[in-house]
Amino acid sequence: MDSELKQGQSRSDLNDEDRSVVTAGGAGDVKEKYDKIKNVFKLLIEEAPFLIDDKAFEKCEGKSLKEQFSIQIDSIRKALGIDQMEIVELLVESFYSYEERAEKERLEKEREEMEKISDLGEDEVAEMAL
Repeated sequence: MDSELKQGQSRSDLNDEDRSVVTAGGAGDVKEKYDKIKNVFKLLIEEAPFLIDDKAFEKCEGKSLKEQFSIQIDSIRKALGIDQMEIVELLVESFYSYEERAEKERLEKEREEMEKISDLGEDEVAEMAL
């Protein structure tokens, strides 16, 4: 599997090539991997449209949603200087590890709050409710 994105190769072209070499046992892992990649790029398109150049927006006019997505992904990759699949995977890993870390922090804060509440007497809890 060639990990470099070739000149002019779109993200969707890369997906098709990579999927063609998948064995039956790893199909679920590959689908999850590409779903994560897709989710990260959807997030970047929605939350950081400044990464998409004006020419890409012009190219999107009159195209199908799949073609628009591919054009926007290519523009984002160019803006971020991503030219290898390993870098795309690192980007995705960074987003997902941040999400996991943020979720752990949220759960820890929630647990601490629950401990504080459970340490309080009934009278103190009633006062907090007022």
